[in-house]
Amino acid sequence: MIKIILYGDPADTSLTLPLCRALSNHGGALYVGVNCVSEYSVVSPEFFVFETDRLDSCGADKAILLFKTKSSLYRPKITPADSVAAVAEYEDAAAAEAAKKLSVPLVTCGMGSKNCVSVSSVDEKSAVIAVHRPITLLSGKDLLPCEFNVATQTKMSGYPLMALCATLILSEKFDGTGITM
Repeated sequence: MIKIILYGDPADTSLTLPLCRALSNHGGALYVGVNCVSEYSVVSPEFFVFETDRLDSCGADKAILLFKTKSSLYRPKITPADSVAAVAEYEDAAAAEAAKKLSVPLVTCGMGSKNCVSVSSVDEKSAVIAVHRPITLLSGKDLLPCEFNVATQTKMSGYPLMALCATLILSEKFDGTGITM
C-alpha cells in the first residue's frame, strides 16, 4: 500500500477531493482526515491518504509527502526510508527546507524547466505534463525527462494538476506516456 501524507492547512481543500478521485481510478484510496474517514474504492484500496497539518512521527515506507499550497509552519518528522518522496510547489521554501532536513527527494512542481514537473498545455479535459528532471520512483526505478498526456474528468490546472500527476508518476500509475485521472 502506498501512503500519501497530504500535508498543510486543513482549510486548503484544493488537493483533497481531486487526489482521492484520481486515486479511485488507480486502485482506490482510503482517506483519513480531520473528523472524516472515506473510502474511494470498490476493492481493497492501494493508497492510504492521511491529511494533516502536523506530523509528529512517520516511519512509513512507500510514502509520498504531498505539500499543499499553504504548507504548515510545523515541520513533519519522518524516519528515513528507502522509498519516500516529497512533492511541493517550486516556490514553497518551507517544503524544500523540510525535504532537505528529512533527506527526502523533492519533486518540484511549477512553470518552467527549473521544475521537475510542469504543465506544457491544458484544455477542458486534458493536459500535457512535462518531466524536466530525472525522478526516482517509489519502486526505485528512475524516470528520465519525458512528457505525459493527461486525461482528466474535469478541467484542472496549476499546482493541483501538477501535484496529482507527480503523485501518480511516483506511484507508477501511468501507461506509457499517458496518465488518466
